[in-house]
Amino acid sequence: MDSRSEVSTLINKNLIEEAGRLDLPGRPISFVTTDNFLRCFDMQSLEDLPPVHAENLIVDEEKVLLGEEEEEE
Repeated sequence: MDSRSEVSTLINKNLIEEAGRLDLPGRPISFVTTDNFLRCFDMQSLEDLPPVHAENLIVDEEKVLLGEEEEEE
């Protein structure tokens, strides 16, 4: 999946910025949110975001990889 366009948009709007590279194969770039992100979404901190349920993300990712992604109604 290519997310360059989306990442570029977030960088151009000063919502995220590069934080360095991860020590993983391919040395992917790590990003962090900016203070502007918090202001735009009227948050005091990232703790104001709703929880992410990792088990749902894994299942959804597997569906996409297997071509079983649900069609939107």
